[in-house]
Amino acid sequence: DAAGLLARLSRRLESRARSPRALFSTVFWVSAAATVVLNNDSAVMVLTPLAVGLARRRYPGRPELAAPFAFAVFLASGVAPLVISNPMNMIAAEYGGIRFNDYAARVIPIWLASTAMTYIVAHALFRRVLCDRIIFAGANDAPASRSRPPAQPGARAILALLAVVLAAYPIVTGLGGPVWAVAAAGAALAIAVARRHRIGRASLIARAVSFDILIFLWAVSVVGIGLRKVGLVGHLGALYASAGGGARAALVCGVSSLGSAALNNHPMSILNMMALEAVPHAGWRETLAALIGGDLGPRLLPMGSLAGLIWLESLRRLRVVVSLGAFLRIGALVALPALAAALAVLLAE
Repeated sequence: DAAGLLARLSRRLESRARSPRALFSTVFWVSAAATVVLNNDSAVMVLTPLAVGLARRRYPGRPELAAPFAFAVFLASGVAPLVISNPMNMIAAEYGGIRFNDYAARVIPIWLASTAMTYIVAHALFRRVLCDRIIFAGANDAPASRSRPPAQPGARAILALLAVVLAAYPIVTGLGGPVWAVAAAGAALAIAVARRHRIGRASLIARAVSFDILIFLWAVSVVGIGLRKVGLVGHLGALYASAGGGARAALVCGVSSLGSAALNNHPMSILNMMALEAVPHAGWRETLAALIGGDLGPRLLPMGSLAGLIWLESLRRLRVVVSLGAFLRIGALVALPALAAALAVLLAE
């Protein structure tokens, strides 16, 4: 962001826009790709303001487009195709003993199926709002300037570093190294590049921190620990052990979805992993079923994931109104088909 890469991306998307529907599709798939390159929380944090700003500049006479473009970013953040694509998945993969490359080989097909289903349903839900009608509000809906801002010094170095870090994950983990080592090395090099080219300021990071969200995450983690101490892990384990085969995976996915939506997916993932440890013959399929539910279930309620909280906080700062009813309706209509598609691919593996 500080290097100007996001501003250039926004202008490029804006200059190539042919219709609201086409631009919505582009924003969705760019956001889906960003969850792979970064992770879902980072993608939502940096792309939500970009998408809303893009809608407002490209279609100044149509304020109703801001919410669909914001939803395109949020809904594109679904099943994490890589371990690094969602911090919750890193926790669960560590518990389940699933390594980086094994995880990617099994989850990328699931990610493709669930993301495609999400796009189809989301595009259908917003098709009327995204129609090509033009509203005159003192000015035509003409596109803004097609000129792109110049790249900041060091922008290419940041892009190259991002590519190197992404490529290093499967290599280092394949050799037995830890994921955190790659991330730490990448962060250190990024700081060095930023200092050399004078990119950004510490105040940019400080303004991006939402301490109420951090407090909320700490609080729900405490709730999760309390639920474990009162025996919820044992009850979950008994429930999962009562089913077998594909039925068990579907049960784990459903319980994980509802639990993540109500409790938050981070503590729910820990509870799930502890419960599955005590279930006879539970393996990678049950672990991935829990992750699918933890990734897609938070679409049902706003407090279900850190990405959702970041998204809502971004909308508040951008003055984009999304009612609780709209969130619940759109979230359920999109999440349920995506869950079904993801579970179908998982059971077919």
